[in-house]
Amino acid sequence: MAELENLDKENEILKRQLTTLKDEMEDATEKMNEMTEELRSTQIKAVEYKEKILKLEQENAALVNQIEELTAQQIDRDKILDEFSIAIDARIAEWKDILDEKDMEITRLKENLSHSLMQSTTSVKEENKTQINQLNDEIACRDAIIVELKAKLSEAVVEINESAALIEKLKGETHE
Repeated sequence: MAELENLDKENEILKRQLTTLKDEMEDATEKMNEMTEELRSTQIKAVEYKEKILKLEQENAALVNQIEELTAQQIDRDKILDEFSIAIDARIAEWKDILDEKDMEITRLKENLSHSLMQSTTSVKEENKTQINQLNDEIACRDAIIVELKAKLSEAVVEINESAALIEKLKGETHE
């Protein structure tokens, strides 16, 4: 019996151990299920991340291509602007030369005009002198005519007075 009691005790211990082991197995299974779920979730996230990474790499490649295209366009634009700037500088230099020539021509024409005005003034003065002399001659001639006419007028007045006196005298004689 003691052996039976020992076996019962051992059986009881083994049952407890089995229950404990079952509980531990259930806990372990539960944990394994949780871990499996986490693993699946992690795998899904890993796939999602890989897809995102792939998408981002594609976007990155597209952006790199765009940057390269924009850089090439910018280089072309800069080249065109440089050529345009060179052409403008050449045109400005050409216009400056033309302006310098025109300034020199204006200066020359001003000098010619000034010289012409001086000559013109001199010739106008000479012409004016000639005209003044002619006018003076005409005035002298008219003055002589006026003097002559005054003399004739005086003579005519004297004659009229004499004639009037004679007429009066004749009238007086006829009335007597």
